Amino acid sequence: MPILQLPVPETKDSVLRPVVNTVMKDLMKIMSLDKNTSILFIDENEEGQQFNSNLLGQSSDKLDAKTNSYGASNRVKINVTEEMDNSYVMSTQVWRTNNMAIWRDDDLKILIKPVYATTELKITIENRFTDKSKALQWRNAMRMKVSNYQDINQHVIMYHYTLPKEVIYIMREMYALRENVAGYGDTFEQYFADPKHCSPRFTHLTNDDGSWKSMPTIAEKQMRVLGWYDFDTIPEEGSKGNDSSAWTINFTYTVRFDRPLGIIFEGALVVHNQLVDRSLRPDYDEEYGPMHAEGPQRFFSLGGILMEWFGAYDERRLQQVKWGFNVPKFDEFASADFKPGTVKLYDIMVAINANDRYDLTNLLPGDEVKIDKDILRFIVESEWPYMTRTHKSVLQLSLYNQHGLLNDSYLRFNKDLDITATQNLNLRNAYHVRFGLYVDWTYLDKDALDRLRRYPDVVDKLGEYLGKKWVINERILKDEMNKYVEDTSKIKYWGDWAMRTVQTQGIIAMRTEGRK
Repeated sequence: MPILQLPVPETKDSVLRPVVNTVMKDLMKIMSLDKNTSILFIDENEEGQQFNSNLLGQSSDKLDAKTNSYGASNRVKINVTEEMDNSYVMSTQVWRTNNMAIWRDDDLKILIKPVYATTELKITIENRFTDKSKALQWRNAMRMKVSNYQDINQHVIMYHYTLPKEVIYIMREMYALRENVAGYGDTFEQYFADPKHCSPRFTHLTNDDGSWKSMPTIAEKQMRVLGWYDFDTIPEEGSKGNDSSAWTINFTYTVRFDRPLGIIFEGALVVHNQLVDRSLRPDYDEEYGPMHAEGPQRFFSLGGILMEWFGAYDERRLQQVKWGFNVPKFDEFASADFKPGTVKLYDIMVAINANDRYDLTNLLPGDEVKIDKDILRFIVESEWPYMTRTHKSVLQLSLYNQHGLLNDSYLRFNKDLDITATQNLNLRNAYHVRFGLYVDWTYLDKDALDRLRRYPDVVDKLGEYLGKKWVINERILKDEMNKYVEDTSKIKYWGDWAMRTVQTQGIIAMRTEGRK
């Protein structure tokens, strides 16, 4: 599936300023400052902006003239620097599933979720008082708070951010495909804002005068955000200003919160039985294959290996990629649902004919797939009636829709290698046919093993594929076959999760179509 990692658009006014504003309002109460004290926010351009002013801002001299801040009045001047906490860089949840989706369509398998980075805001505060007496009074009050272990505070912060325009563009393209075949008759706005898809955090941002076009916006609230002072005991005494009788005390207040850093968009390759445009498909690199983002072979420390195991891609997705390939090459389908003991040889993306919703594909769908002549003879002469049934053949055919593995009863196979469905398939679903191989032959029933035993050349080639150096005679005896079966049970293949203890059991869950 297409997966995009996109940065969140401009967040200075939508995230940074609201967070600082909230923290400063809390601090005004905590520090027992006069509610009429003006707050001047000095930005990176050394310009001052009054809190609660418009987003376009005004120059500091205009604001001060309006609020009479140039005199010996109480004033708080702040400067904010932002730092990514390096200690959290390696634990940032980018591809992992830790963050909740803000928008998802479970039928089409489209998902949008945020990425957060632990960030520290260092707010340098210049607290100006009309005279030294008031400054010392404030300092003594802070001394009592610190003595009472009130040097760390909790904040509730609120902010918003918009989705990248690329996400909206792709969503519109997928919506168009959704409505083109077996559509629901929804407008894009109705589809996108549907509560079953959309997080309650979604809203829309517009100007009061309508000068801004409505933009999908995520409004968030973070609880228990920690903030602390830079002084250990009490703030410094301060100093007298040069231009008046005002007295100033400087200190730094640090706030740590999870800042929205980017957006992960997971899209679909097939929408209502239609392939998405080439521009929306993942790139395919011939050298590295569909997992080219991984690049050349990488090496890790022991700790890095463990982190990688639980890291960027789902473990079961990795295990499926390890074996076999996909048709077409750009398809990255790798279901976590599969029959125990099997690995995939290849997966075929299937396009359903609207006029014949039974027809699926052929086992040899094109030049991309070739099957060994002995294996092919084995299929045509012996296995084709059993390959759609669980545990009945060493070679397995399975049908998937986007929700998972479907029941065996959905598939039919013939000696001409045609794969068909037993009932009309749903044009709203995306289908794949999986051609798989039993790695662990202990799962096979007696008849399947007896048929396999009659084809020594096939046993030899399957053993070689599985990394076994068997000496195969022209006639395989039952005892010899039992030895081969035992050998396969020891193969540690990707997908073998069971602990070999006293007894192991498994449950195979296969879906009916559903979701009509």
